[in-house]
Amino acid sequence: MGLLAATISCVVMLGSCASSPQPPTLPVEQFAISYERSGGFASMPQELTIRPGRHATLTAVDPHGQRRSVQFRVAAKKVKQLRAAAETAHVGATEPSEPGNCADCFIYTVAYRGETASIAEVDVPVRMRGLISRMEALIAAHLPFH
Repeated sequence: MGLLAATISCVVMLGSCASSPQPPTLPVEQFAISYERSGGFASMPQELTIRPGRHATLTAVDPHGQRRSVQFRVAAKKVKQLRAAAETAHVGATEPSEPGNCADCFIYTVAYRGETASIAEVDVPVRMRGLISRMEALIAAHLPFH
C-alpha cells in the first residue's frame, strides 16, 4: 500500500516518475567512435576512429617506430556489436584514472557520443571491458603490419 501511495504522489507532484529518457540508438550508418591505446612497456600507440558510413581509420606505430595508417569499412554486424558495447559501457560515467596508478600499463581513451573517458588498464570498469575487447579485436584484424 505504501508503494502505491509513493507512486501516486510521485506522478501527481512531478507529472511522471520515469527516469530521464535514454538517447535514441544511433542507426548503423551514423555510428561514430574514437579509441586509443597508449602507454605500455614498449609503447606502440594505436588509434581507431570509426566515422559515419562505417568508415574506419587505424593508425598504429610498428615495432620499428614508424607510424602507419590503414582505412577500411567496418561490417554492419560489427558496428551493431560495437554500438551495443558502447551503449553498455556508459563512457561518460567513467572516472578518469589517477596519473601513476600503474607503471607500464596501457591507457585507454574512448570518445563516444560527446563523452570521453581515459583510464588505465588496471582501472577499467567491468562495463567497459567488452567495448575495449571489441575495439582491440578490430585493430588486430586490420593492423597494417604483423
